[in-house]
Amino acid sequence: MKKIILYGFLFLAVLSFGQKNKTTAEKNFDALWYKKAAKQFQTQVEKGDDSKEALQRVGDAYYFNTDMESAVKWYGLLFASYEHVLEPTYIFRYIHALKGVGNYGMANLLINRYGEVLEKAEYAISDTSGNANTLDKLLRLAPQFLLSNLS
Repeated sequence: MKKIILYGFLFLAVLSFGQKNKTTAEKNFDALWYKKAAKQFQTQVEKGDDSKEALQRVGDAYYFNTDMESAVKWYGLLFASYEHVLEPTYIFRYIHALKGVGNYGMANLLINRYGEVLEKAEYAISDTSGNANTLDKLLRLAPQFLLSNLS
């Protein structure tokens, strides 16, 4: 009986020490502190960790913090390095970030290229063929209202 208890404690000790320790950046990301986590993940990547997971995390941290310019930068690196093994989620986020910074041409190109993959993953992609023309028309419209300060 004593041996069973001893082996039980040894087993628990091995399990508790065998757990992967999360980095501070991962803890901040899990706590939804994306701005802090983004800087920490970016530092990791700049120090040479250009793994798929590291690029995903830094891109996600900026994406969830709505810093689309930085998200485009990091998702672009992720896409350039790991295009053929990316999950549809990251393709979608990259397209969304591109649209967020106004790069509709590249976003539409990626939608045309990966539309089937995104639809299979249940990301709804509607027909966007006329969107560029509509946007151009809207941007060329003359202002219809004059806004002024009441004071």
